[in-house]
Amino acid sequence: MNNNPTFRTTFPIAVCQRSITYQTPVLWIGSCFTENIGQHFESLAFPVRINPFGIIYNPMSLATVLERIVHKQWYVDTEIQEYKGIWFSWDHHHQRFANNSLTACLEKVNTSLEMAVDFWKNTAFVCITFGTAFVYHESTSGQLVANCHKLPARYFQKSLLTVADVVERYSRLIAQIVEVRPDIQFVFTLSPVRHWADGAVGNQRSKAVLLAAIHEIWERFAANCYYFPAYELLLDDLRDYRFYANDMLHPSEMAQQYILERFMSACVATNQGEWIKEIEQINAILQHRPNNPHSIEHQTLLEKTMERLARWKVATKTQL
Repeated sequence: MNNNPTFRTTFPIAVCQRSITYQTPVLWIGSCFTENIGQHFESLAFPVRINPFGIIYNPMSLATVLERIVHKQWYVDTEIQEYKGIWFSWDHHHQRFANNSLTACLEKVNTSLEMAVDFWKNTAFVCITFGTAFVYHESTSGQLVANCHKLPARYFQKSLLTVADVVERYSRLIAQIVEVRPDIQFVFTLSPVRHWADGAVGNQRSKAVLLAAIHEIWERFAANCYYFPAYELLLDDLRDYRFYANDMLHPSEMAQQYILERFMSACVATNQGEWIKEIEQINAILQHRPNNPHSIEHQTLLEKTMERLARWKVATKTQL
């Protein structure tokens, strides 16, 4: 009989060959899981750019994001679609970019792309989270869509990508990037969020395609790629409903925090801990709501905190 039972199946995680620091800008693209982790890094004042095209789940649309950033491919008005008075782009998330004006939609799309292109000049890490291997194409044109923009299902054809589809697309893309940026680091993750609309079996088929594709890409580009097992952490380490949100699909806040801590241990340089602790303390002071915000004591505290923040910026060579 085991006198020291364990109720979890923990496992070691290999450390990324390169480390994120306050001097390594990180581009985060992918699903809502990417958004959550990226926003945490943003709150710690790491130099980040998060989902410049909005939240995107399938790997082919994410490849389009990278290609348009790398090659500076601006959008033109013929690439903007209209449905019931709303203008949108098939490559972008609905809520952030759709507008009742074609001009306004195009401006939003290209402004975000321009900011991403500028950020790309110094990008050291690209963190990509795949969500689903199911893709949708607009029935008439055959164009791949990242978001269906609430159009009826009859407008689209749904299909499941193959491992070869994903591997071939990313092999070409990564090879092009690495040729001119040999030190860039790609970090792949697989979203642990189940896509229940595809059904239990469909979701597993989708995740299996993505997991196999990521590992083949990693093997081909071992010097520049790394896989962080967020998917395995939730399904194997934290395999209990208490680690899920009320919808029983998304990870709970506790699970997100645990996965984030494991990610930082694997991917963030250990010597950044001092700066992280410092910015957390500064954030706590700035976010505190005093009883009397106009008091001399509070104003003095704010002044000292802003001076402390200025010193922190100089020390880490970042701009908030």
